Amino acid sequence: MEEQRVYKDFDLPTKHLGGNTHFVPPKARDEGEIERRRSLVRGVLLAEHQERGLAIASTILKHVKDDTSVRFASRIIAAGGLNTAWYGFARGAESEVMRRRLKLPFLAVHKPELRESSDDMLYDAAFQFSEARAQADLVKIAIESCSPKTDRLKRVLGRTVGKASLTLACTELGDELIMHPLSSVDTQLRVRQRSLGALNDARTLQDEMGLPPSIAQFADRDSHLSVFWRREAPTEAVRAYETAVDLQLAA
Repeated sequence: MEEQRVYKDFDLPTKHLGGNTHFVPPKARDEGEIERRRSLVRGVLLAEHQERGLAIASTILKHVKDDTSVRFASRIIAAGGLNTAWYGFARGAESEVMRRRLKLPFLAVHKPELRESSDDMLYDAAFQFSEARAQADLVKIAIESCSPKTDRLKRVLGRTVGKASLTLACTELGDELIMHPLSSVDTQLRVRQRSLGALNDARTLQDEMGLPPSIAQFADRDSHLSVFWRREAPTEAVRAYETAVDLQLAA
């Protein structure tokens, strides 16, 4: 009898988002900002948005508490994060490979005292997005200095954002598996199914938003993602977003 597979890896396809409709930072209106942007190396502006967006995503996850807001934030940020991961280390690699590999969250833990709750996983995801923000700062610095390490740093960032996004996509499984433990095979199958659902959201949410979600969009209050969030999110999730944006402006 063939041994059943315990899923540990997740494939992020290099062919993922079609078309040429992707987020571009808006034009500046302030004369000082216009002048600043003229001096920037190509790619730095988007890198700045990405860094701020990752900080905002992490802060949102630290502030949402009620189940409805957690579910909304987890779904939208996980989808935007997978697209961000794709931009970082999978886009444009179609001629070389079919996929980039990410590690699935491993929830097939047999000892009950070591199993993570949904709150634990939400905390982990927030921390991972915070780690990604620090890596995004390194990417920005590398672009500014035209460093030969830029592409490698982008790949590292892409993997970190991808990991955070898959963790976030699976947060609801934490409490569920504590209450109703499954075999290792079935547990990781559930993890994979949730991750595939997040990947599908990453592709299809543009039908609702008008643009594929990405974490960099959080840095622009008028982006498709930010407008969608303010219109559609539960009240607590909207407040968490506003708090996160205010903290970024004050930084």
